[in-house]
Amino acid sequence: MKTTKKIFIIISFIFSLSLLMSPFLVSAAEVCSGGTCSYVKCYSNSECGSNRYFGFQTCQGNSIYQNYRTYTCNNPGTANAFCTSSSVPKFQITCGQNQQCTYGKCTEALQQPSLPNNNPAPTTPQSSCTSYVSKKCVGNSVYWQDSCGNQGSLYQNCTTTNKVCSAAKCVDKQAQNPPPAYIKNYRTMCHNNSVYWFNSLGTPEDIYENCSDDNQCTIDSCGDNVCSRALKCDGSTCAKNSPDYIKHCGGGEKIKSEDISVFISGKKEVAGEPWSETVNVQDNEKVNFLLTIKNVSSLPLENVSIKLGASDNIVYTENIKIDNVDSVGNIVSGINLGTMASNTFKDIYITSSIKAGDAQSEVKLNATVSNDTIYNSDFLTIVIAPKVAEAQADSEQNFTAAVSENSSSFIGTLMNFMKRWYIWLLVSVILLLLFIVLFRRLSSEV
Repeated sequence: MKTTKKIFIIISFIFSLSLLMSPFLVSAAEVCSGGTCSYVKCYSNSECGSNRYFGFQTCQGNSIYQNYRTYTCNNPGTANAFCTSSSVPKFQITCGQNQQCTYGKCTEALQQPSLPNNNPAPTTPQSSCTSYVSKKCVGNSVYWQDSCGNQGSLYQNCTTTNKVCSAAKCVDKQAQNPPPAYIKNYRTMCHNNSVYWFNSLGTPEDIYENCSDDNQCTIDSCGDNVCSRALKCDGSTCAKNSPDYIKHCGGGEKIKSEDISVFISGKKEVAGEPWSETVNVQDNEKVNFLLTIKNVSSLPLENVSIKLGASDNIVYTENIKIDNVDSVGNIVSGINLGTMASNTFKDIYITSSIKAGDAQSEVKLNATVSNDTIYNSDFLTIVIAPKVAEAQADSEQNFTAAVSENSSSFIGTLMNFMKRWYIWLLVSVILLLLFIVLFRRLSSEV
């Protein structure tokens, strides 16, 4: 028999065997139980997805962590197989000895300058008032007065000598001028460390000026019938870096725009969807926003407020949570967060609904945080797919359903046919007989 014919016979035999084994190969991806067959969704974890890092790096203590997503095939190789994923913060690196973890990065730690050994510790400020500087009449007696106008001890009682007090002296009654009539608010004088109105009889009445002010960096006193407020910027009256020190002494740490920050990210309301700086959405989809506000300065920031830009494509549902606590307010006009202590942060969650237009659009959503003197901002990109017309959508849906139904019907018929073992046995016998006949005929021709 010629070599060509032999090769042809062998190829025909291999092809027949492949046809014979095809139903067993097709059914390898399904399992049957109780007369019902189901396809297996996964056999291993790798079929569900690739494990990976995602999102921003964050700080835990002085170490850097990042969220890590792990995919798992549950009940692998069975009809109940299904895929799940889980995310946990995963350690990456610990910052060095002279570093500190800030916003997910290792930065050089700020060193506080140390005072020289010969620098004396702050002492309690001594009184700047000098005692026994002048005298004044109080009633019909002469009293000492210090340099700040405070009344001191009794100097002389004019009544015991049958005299009257005039011009801080006890004088004879006949030597003084006739006492004036009562006049209210006759003159101003120091009294109780403030300026008071005195009547013509020398009695204090209403306060004229309070010498104590709200500035903690001043020494407030009354002298020569006027108020004195001596500013002290040596740390003896007010602490350095205090609000009054910064405002009136021009020193201390300055508040900068970098001291307050805001980070905005978003995600769709879909299971396993990660937070991202760019979100692709369609009409009527819901998007969650996460705003993180941080005060990284060593000073508290007052009147901190946060607001989010407005857009015709975004409808805020007013479902606002601040540090997982329900809150109210208008995020477009701004929400006041009050005072933020140094090195603290707040997380704000907001939900919204997206409205698409006739064409694809891209929205840059700005988040702005500010207080009375500084501000900072960040933005999120939202890519909105165009709105699909109802007629087109119904047509596409009906077409897809019809194709799916016809495909399912054909596949189902084919699978039912292939599941009948006696048919495959019959086909195998026929192929074997054809092979024998063909082999004999070719052999007889030799």
